[in-house]
Amino acid sequence: MSKRLRLAASLLLLGVLAWRVDWSQVRDSFASLRLELWLLAALVYAGTQAVSAARWQLLARPLGFQEPFGRYLGYYYVGMFFNLVLPTSIGGDVVRAWYLDGKSGRRPKAFLSVIADRVSGVLVLLLLALVALPFRPAELPAWVAWTVAVTAGGGLFGLTCLLSFARLAGTHYSVLNTKYSVLGAIFRLCSLLGDLPSAICPSPRVFLVSTLLSVVVQLANVLVVLLIGLALQVSVPASYYLMLVPTVTLLTLLPVSLNGMGVREGATALMLAPLGVDAGRAVTLAFLWFVAFVLPSLCGVFPYLIGNAPRFEGSNDDRSLGGDPNQGRTGQPRTAA
Repeated sequence: MSKRLRLAASLLLLGVLAWRVDWSQVRDSFASLRLELWLLAALVYAGTQAVSAARWQLLARPLGFQEPFGRYLGYYYVGMFFNLVLPTSIGGDVVRAWYLDGKSGRRPKAFLSVIADRVSGVLVLLLLALVALPFRPAELPAWVAWTVAVTAGGGLFGLTCLLSFARLAGTHYSVLNTKYSVLGAIFRLCSLLGDLPSAICPSPRVFLVSTLLSVVVQLANVLVVLLIGLALQVSVPASYYLMLVPTVTLLTLLPVSLNGMGVREGATALMLAPLGVDAGRAVTLAFLWFVAFVLPSLCGVFPYLIGNAPRFEGSNDDRSLGGDPNQGRTGQPRTAA
C-alpha cells in the first residue's frame, strides 16, 4: 500500500476514534498520570535496544561481521530513527543493513543478519502471545482469545510458509532468472531468504543465546506497557499484557497504516474494553506507548549526525540483490535445500 493510502487509513482510523472517544476521559487520564512511571517505561524501552543490538551482533558474527558492540548499538538507534521518519516499519532495517555493509560488497549478508534479527524477535513475540493464552482472565470474552490465537498462529504459519517457499525458490531461481527478469529478482531474494534458517541457527549455542535475548526484549516490551498502564491506573491483570502487547504489536506491522497510527489505538481500546477500561483511558495508554517509543527513537539522530559511518544515501550500486546471484557469497557454502 502506498504512503498516501496508509496516511489516509491512519487519519480515517484516528478520526473514527476521535469521534467515538469521550475526551473528558482522556483529560482525566492525563491529569492522573504518574509521570515517573511513564518515564521509567521510556527508559526501559531505550535499554531494550542495547539487548537487541547484542542479539544482532551475535547473529551477524557467523556471517563475517566483526564490528564492536558500540557500532551495532549506534546503528540500531539510527535504524529506530529512520523507522520513525520513514513511512514504513522496515525502512530502518534497510538503513541498518546499509550501515553494516559499509560499502564492503557484503550487502546480502548484511541484509540477512538484519532479517535474522527481526525474525528471531517476531518468533518469540508470537510464541509469547500463545503461551499467555491459558493464563487469560476468566471474564475475558471468547472472541478476544480467538483474536490472539488467530493473530499469533497466523503469524507463525506465515513465517513457516515464507521460509519453506524461500528454500524451494532458492533452489530453482537460477532457471527462472535466465528467462524472466522480474521473477529472477524475486527468486534471488528468495535465494537469500533460503539461507535464513542457517543465519538464525548457525550453531545451537548462538540460537539458544539469541532466543534468550529475544525473550528478554519481548518481556521488557511488555513491561513498558505494563508500567504505562500502572501510570494511568488501568485495572488490568499483569498477565493480560502478555496477550495485549504481542497482538497489538503484530497488528501495527500490517502495511495498512502509517507507523501503526490508528491501528495501535483502536486495537488497544478494543482489547481493553472487555475488562472495563474506558476508550479514553485505553487510547491514552496507546498514545503514551507510542510516545515512549518515539523519544528513544529520536535519539538515533545523534549517532546519525555525529557518528563515523557514512550518510545513508542512494547510489548506483544499490543493486545488492539484482546482480550476480553469488554476490557477497564468495567462499560461502550454500545451505542445502
